Amino acid sequence: MIAANLPVQRPSNAKVLIVDRRGHIKHQARSEFVNLLRLGDVVVANDAATLPASLFGQHSRTGRQIEVRLAGRDSLNEVGRFSAGVFGEGDFRTRTENRSNPPALIPGDRLELGRLRATVARLLNHPRLISLQFEGSPQEIWEGLPGTGDLSNMHTFRPHLPFGTLGHQ
Repeated sequence: MIAANLPVQRPSNAKVLIVDRRGHIKHQARSEFVNLLRLGDVVVANDAATLPASLFGQHSRTGRQIEVRLAGRDSLNEVGRFSAGVFGEGDFRTRTENRSNPPALIPGDRLELGRLRATVARLLNHPRLISLQFEGSPQEIWEGLPGTGDLSNMHTFRPHLPFGTLGHQ
């Protein structure tokens, strides 16, 4: 990964993905986003290419250290299943393209990721890409993510503050 040195300027016709409380999905003009906010809403903004979760742990079969970067959920209704990229030893200080490969992954492999346990459900057309199934309840999974790795790319905004005072928590 090569770090950006200038902010990205989105096109004026950029859209945002909106998921309402019933799980309905729609795209809307980014310029209309502020009009969607209501008192008490919480907005989570991710400025990374992947979900803001790099999970560090161990590949159980080999004992090798790994990093799992969550890339997306398979379904809005299925909290425990994610697509992910897996890397070998190293951390964020090493350029992504210079990271070592993970151990050879096969479906059924168990991954120990801090407080979380997961199983490789299937491979996704590349040795580093997998479908990952976490063990535990949705609450245990969401609560386990922050204690497992780096969530530094996730920022929470409080839109009920007076306009112009939005900030990172």
